[in-house]
Amino acid sequence: MDKQDLKEAAKNAGKLWVAKKGFQWTTSILKVGIVIGAGYLGYKYFRENEDEIRKRLSL
Repeated sequence: MDKQDLKEAAKNAGKLWVAKKGFQWTTSILKVGIVIGAGYLGYKYFRENEDEIRKRLSL
């Protein structure tokens, strides 16, 4: 291998690493968004039905 081949291989490896990290960040952000969204929907449901939920839990 000459210097040009090594540079090209390093460049390609760098691109793959960046793509992998970008994908990992994207999935992490999506997971956090799903958790936050589910928590918000649970909170919203609780606030709308608070009296009924408290009545059922006091049995």
